Amino acid sequence: MSLRERAAKGLTWSLVERWGAELFGLGIFVVLSRQLDPRDFGLVALATVVIDFARRLVDQGFSEAVVQRAEVDQEHLDTAFWTGIVTGSTLALGLLALAGPIAGWFGEPDLAPVLRWLSAAFVVRGLSGTQQALLVRSLRFQQLAMRTLVAECAAGVVAITLALSGFGVWSLVGQALASGVFGVLTLWRVSAWRPGFAFRWSHFRELMSFGANIVGFKLLNVLAGRMDAFLIGTFLGAVALGYYSVAGRILHAISKILTGVMNSVAFPVFSRMQGDPERMRRAFYEATQLTSLVTLPAFLGAAAIAPDAIPFAFGAQWGPSVPVMQVLACVGVLSSLMQFNGSVLKAVGKPSWRLGIGMLDTVFTSLAILAVVRSGITAVALAGGAVSLLLCPVGFFAVRRLIGIRAGRYAAQFARPLAAALLSAGAALAVRVLAEPLALPVRIALAVGAGAAAYGIGLRLAAPALLRRCFELVGDAWPARLRPRAPEA
Repeated sequence: MSLRERAAKGLTWSLVERWGAELFGLGIFVVLSRQLDPRDFGLVALATVVIDFARRLVDQGFSEAVVQRAEVDQEHLDTAFWTGIVTGSTLALGLLALAGPIAGWFGEPDLAPVLRWLSAAFVVRGLSGTQQALLVRSLRFQQLAMRTLVAECAAGVVAITLALSGFGVWSLVGQALASGVFGVLTLWRVSAWRPGFAFRWSHFRELMSFGANIVGFKLLNVLAGRMDAFLIGTFLGAVALGYYSVAGRILHAISKILTGVMNSVAFPVFSRMQGDPERMRRAFYEATQLTSLVTLPAFLGAAAIAPDAIPFAFGAQWGPSVPVMQVLACVGVLSSLMQFNGSVLKAVGKPSWRLGIGMLDTVFTSLAILAVVRSGITAVALAGGAVSLLLCPVGFFAVRRLIGIRAGRYAAQFARPLAAALLSAGAALAVRVLAEPLALPVRIALAVGAGAAAYGIGLRLAAPALLRRCFELVGDAWPARLRPRAPEA
C-alpha cells in the first residue's frame, strides 16, 4: 500500500475518531449543561488550566520524537515509557501537595479537592504516551479511533449517571478520570508493544534533544491557550469562566472534528517526506486547501446561527456565551488556515522555530488579554483574535523558508472556498432573521439547510475541480474490496 493510500485511510479513521468522540462528547456536554451550574463548569475549567499545563511535561515531548525519528529500537521506547511514568507520578504528588495553595490563589476553596482527584491524569498520561506514539508512527489510526471512542462512551455514561444522581461538579471530574482510565485499558489491548527495563541515558539525551523544544512549545501553547481562562477566573470569577468555557467547548469540538483530523495525519506523513521539499510542498498545499473546504463554512456558519443554537442546545441561561462563540468562530477560521505550519516545522526537525513562534504568541496574548479582561469575556475573545491575526505572517514565513511555499499560491487556494463559505453564512443568517416568528428548532433547521445548499451551489460554480479532488480522496480511502470495478475491455 502506498504512503498516499495509507495517509488517506489514516485520515478516514482519524475522521471517525474525531467525529465520533467530539459529537458524542458534545451530546454529553449538552445533557450536563442542563443539569449543572455555570460555576461547576468554571471550577473544572480552572482545574484544567493547571492540569493541561503540567500534563505537557509528562513525556517530555518523547512521543513526538518517537514519531519523527527515522529509526527507533526497544531501548528508545523503554526510555520514553519510563520517563513518562516517573515524570507523571512526580507531577501527581506535586499537585496533591499544592492543590490547597492553588485554590487559595483563585479564591475558590472547592477547587482543591477537584485538583487532587484530577492529579491522577498525569499517571494515566504516562501509561499511554509511548503506545500511542507507536500507533501514530505506523499510521494505525483505526486502533487509535477504537481507543478514543471506547473511552468517551464509557466516560459519558459515568458523567451522566453522576449528574443525574446529584453529584454536581464531580460528574465532570468523574468523566475526565473515566476517559483516561478506559483509554489506557483500550490502548494497551490494541497495541502489541510492551515495555521492558532497557532505560538508557544516551537514548534519553537523544530523545530530549528533540523533545525539549516540543515540550517547550506545548507549555507555551497551553499558557497562551489557557491564559484567557486563567485571567477570567482570577479577575471575573468562576461563573464568568463558566460562560466563556461553554462557548470555547463548542468551538473546540468543531476544531477537533474538522482541523484536528487532518493535522493528526499530517505530522507523520510530512515526517516521511522531510527529505523531499517539493513533495512536502505539494502535500502542504493540498492539505490546507482540503481542510479549508470544510472549516470555513463550519466556523462562519456557527457564528451565524449562534444566537439560536446556544439557547436551544444548552438553555436560555447560557445567553452570555453567544457573543463569545461568535468571536471565537471567526478566530477559528484564521487558525484553521494556519494549522499545518506546526506540523511542517516538527517534520523537518525545526521544533525550536515552533517554540520561538509559541513564545511570541504567549507574550502577546498574555499582554492583550490582561489589558482588556476587566471589560468582560467578549473583550477577552476579541483580544486573543487580534493577536492571532497579528502573528499569522510569522508562521507563514517560517514555512516558506523551509519548503518554499509562495504567498500568491497559498492565498489563492482559499479564495473560492472562502467566497462560497461567506455565501453560506449569509444565507443562514438571512433565513434565521426572516424565520424569526417560527419555533426555534424549525428556525435552526431552515438556517442550516439554507447555508448548506448555498455552500454546495457556490462550490459547484466556483471550484468544481476542488470538488472532484475531494471525491478522489474519498475513493483512495474507501476499502479496495468495496470500490466499484472498472468495466472489462
